Amino acid sequence: MQIDESFKTSVNDRLDKVLQNRFGKPRNQIQHWIKNGWVLVAGKKPAKSYIPSPDELIKVQVPDRSPDLAPSPKEVKILYEDRDLVVIDKPAGVTVHPGAGDSSDTIVGRLIWMGIPLAPIGLPVRPGVVQRLDKETSGVMMLAKTEESYEKLRYMISRHLFERIYLGITDGVPNTRSGTITGYIIRDPANRIRFKLAKEQTSTGKFSVTHYKMIESLKGCGIIKYSLETGRTHQIRVVSRALGFPILSDKLYGKPNRLIERQALHSVSLKFTHPLTGKTLKICSNLPKDILSALSSLRRKGK
Repeated sequence: MQIDESFKTSVNDRLDKVLQNRFGKPRNQIQHWIKNGWVLVAGKKPAKSYIPSPDELIKVQVPDRSPDLAPSPKEVKILYEDRDLVVIDKPAGVTVHPGAGDSSDTIVGRLIWMGIPLAPIGLPVRPGVVQRLDKETSGVMMLAKTEESYEKLRYMISRHLFERIYLGITDGVPNTRSGTITGYIIRDPANRIRFKLAKEQTSTGKFSVTHYKMIESLKGCGIIKYSLETGRTHQIRVVSRALGFPILSDKLYGKPNRLIERQALHSVSLKFTHPLTGKTLKICSNLPKDILSALSSLRRKGK
């Protein structure tokens, strides 16, 4: 156990504030403890806003959050690293962290194998993970190395303080060369592993904003630049499908294509202000070989 402590409090305040003052941890981390059931009041799991009485025993048992994950004996390309964070060039076909039965090779496991420390938040399987890319999406992705940077980066993400640019090849060409799509990302009732775009807000829908601009049209396919204000699960893939031009070879939202084995989507750049140094960083990733090959084939066909 990292923390195994029982106590009573005479402070008449919300539980999360009581714990924050006692342990000196950020509020959202304390709330994470409560949500995970690591905090009990009088033997019961409380709400974060619960106000314990002086006679109630508060028991805190936070497990050891040092990464206990299987290292993946492979390297991942580092685009930028300092004492607070690391930015990688994620290859397609590798999941970010273990889950859904897929834990043999992960980005987290590779970084552990390379000896790169990750913030001990998000365990047992997601240390340092502040943003994710889908397994078959490649490109720029950031992880936190310290608790302080994790908390600040998560705050920045929640306030949309990152400039995120993606490039995708689409199966079909947009009717308009550019636009902004807003809507709510919700589960698709016809397929629970898929999402869809809804115009009306629902209890579970997450608001999304996606800007797109067509760079080139090639033989029934478009080369599209996407700029995200929000970072929802499958956001670009969902929006593209809703507009009638799914990402090329996206097997969940479109159909396979012999030009490329996986969805033709790449995270090109990430621009942000460093949460601790205040320095503006823009980190870029070159297009990988499979996307370049697909583009080359399309351009040859267009001649």
